[in-house]
Amino acid sequence: MMKKLLLTAILMGLTSVTLASEDEKASTPAWESDAWDTELANMPKGSVAKGEKLANKGYCYTCHGEKGIAPTGNAPSLAGLTSPWLYKTLLDYKSHLFHIDNKSLVMEAAVQPMSKQDMSDIAVYYATQKRPAGEGKIKAPRKVRKCQKCHDTDEPDEDDAPSLLGQSAQYIERQTEAYKHKVRRTEVGKSMHKAVKKLKKKKIKKLADYYADQ
Repeated sequence: MMKKLLLTAILMGLTSVTLASEDEKASTPAWESDAWDTELANMPKGSVAKGEKLANKGYCYTCHGEKGIAPTGNAPSLAGLTSPWLYKTLLDYKSHLFHIDNKSLVMEAAVQPMSKQDMSDIAVYYATQKRPAGEGKIKAPRKVRKCQKCHDTDEPDEDDAPSLLGQSAQYIERQTEAYKHKVRRTEVGKSMHKAVKKLKKKKIKKLADYYADQ
């Protein structure tokens, strides 16, 4: 029954998102610091147990894997990411702010039926899961120093940016390119646009491969 409901929700979501004009999506405002601080302060208290049930009922494992370890590079591993960041990402999909290309449509559709409580439950569930460490054989590129302050942490209270340690290289490359070309507009304060705008493809790949190996 849940699978049928999910499929219906996705199909309905795809229709509504497809019909939405590009101008409408582009007009969705990015986060201002004060607005995000207020949203975070009002984030419902999440339940790990409820989040696990929602994730299973929503078939999140199809793309993000069991316990949030993605089986391929097409989707990110969610295990160990901070709950505030995961919560914000779900909000961004629901508002169509996190719209990069047609690959975003499935997530945009999947979150439409979710309440903020649902999003918080799912976020805290994945935040409590452990992501396995990589082999750590790849030497750190010179450019990685600028990334380390925000993206090398697994601290549970760090909400400013996600840890990239052990994340899919393919996913990191795709998101970095999206920030570089101003297609992704989800960060608070536009810091990522400035950080990556001068990076060449070769440098982006080196950074992605390094983080995936950690």
